[in-house]
Amino acid sequence: CGVRRPSIPPARALYCKKNQLLCVRASSSFLSSVYAVLTFCMIKCFIVVNNTGVPRLTKFYEHCTPERQQELVRNVFEALHSRADGLCNFVEDAKRFGKGVKLIYRHFATLYFAALVDENESELGILDLIHVFVETLDSCFENVCELDLVFNSGKAYAVLDEIIMAGAVIETSSQAVLRRVDEIARAERFGVGIAHAK
Repeated sequence: CGVRRPSIPPARALYCKKNQLLCVRASSSFLSSVYAVLTFCMIKCFIVVNNTGVPRLTKFYEHCTPERQQELVRNVFEALHSRADGLCNFVEDAKRFGKGVKLIYRHFATLYFAALVDENESELGILDLIHVFVETLDSCFENVCELDLVFNSGKAYAVLDEIIMAGAVIETSSQAVLRRVDEIARAERFGVGIAHAK
């Protein structure tokens, strides 16, 4: 046939130093090209816990047993509760969290917003991520408080899922996250309306 297939360059790799991103372009006779994006630094879990140690929101991005999850939540609270207010918002404790893992947190009113991350993750980037999450929750609930997370946990998880997916940050714009959460709420209302009409 007269159709010419484009030539595919040989396998190439691009390594980026600080953002820990590896992009690989490969070729084979079966696939025209394959793109793989691997992130080496990631968020291990995101935890919101109150001043008394009760978890209000937990999301784990690495597989671990329920016992290990409870242990991590307990360790996060113990590490945060024992810290003085004037200390920095980063904690590295291999005994509590594991080797190569650090805790980054912010304390707002009665809630601690914490993320366990890989040691290569940017501390300021995660602090900004926590700020975006709280700012978005604030817009959703008009001055978010602990009770909003208790009674509207589905919406809080939806907001978090729009910001972080599989341990990687996918959105940092509060306005974009709010638009997506509003679209989800409209779709749920529309779906409920159809179910009741039948």
